[in-house]
Amino acid sequence: MSNDVYPLTVLVPDVPGEAIELIDRKHALRLAFVHRDFVARLGEQWETPGIYVLLDPIASDGTWGAYVGMANAVKGRVRSHASTKDSWRRALLVVSNQREPFHTTEIGWLEGQVYSLLAHSYYAQPSNRQNPGDNTVAPWDQKSLWEIARGVTRALRLLGYETAEEAEIVAIERSPRARPSASNVSLGDLFARNLLRDGDRLVSLNGQWPAEATVHTPDQIVYQGHPYTSPSAAASAAREGGAANGWTFWGVLRDGETVPLAVLRAEIDAQ
Repeated sequence: MSNDVYPLTVLVPDVPGEAIELIDRKHALRLAFVHRDFVARLGEQWETPGIYVLLDPIASDGTWGAYVGMANAVKGRVRSHASTKDSWRRALLVVSNQREPFHTTEIGWLEGQVYSLLAHSYYAQPSNRQNPGDNTVAPWDQKSLWEIARGVTRALRLLGYETAEEAEIVAIERSPRARPSASNVSLGDLFARNLLRDGDRLVSLNGQWPAEATVHTPDQIVYQGHPYTSPSAAASAAREGGAANGWTFWGVLRDGETVPLAVLRAEIDAQ
């Protein structure tokens, strides 16, 4: 299991009521953690495209309600929720820390992905009436966006909103409504396109079931010394016989990041 740390710079102001800001330099993100009564104090740099998570107080059993949204002017949208939604007390705003802001499809994809990660976590209880999201982002762009979405959940943990049991999920398989038609791509196809290489290490994307495996040509995943010919069979073994979608359960390590097998499969489907 990976023990990588996730670096964040936290800016805590001396003035009570001012937002706590978090800087994620690895993914060029700026995040603000702010009480609902003080959203108006945020600077104009927050009137830019981004996503947000409205956060209810944490219950005695550790669970917490949430609402995930997106906006072209994220500060204004969050302010509007102060009069339309009663339960939330704090919000996490997420925008790009680069000169170029997120574009609409990116924040749409991130909105859906963060919602999915929370909806399949142990403690979070999203209240969105419909599964949000935008599926028009190219599969090759989803790799970096996937890490951004996971970064948002890590920031929530830092702020005391534990997710704990992050499920194996990727945006292209986010919900029955948004799910594309079944793919015929196999492990062998990933090897043939050089998207997988013999001996690549796989890690579980499910925090409840940490596991590691390796892939071997032409079409095997070896977990705890046993070969399996499909990602789902290997994932089921890692879950002690429980059903699992192996394409979203396993990720392959690439340049210090973990890329879900489903994203690699989507690259072939897109072609």
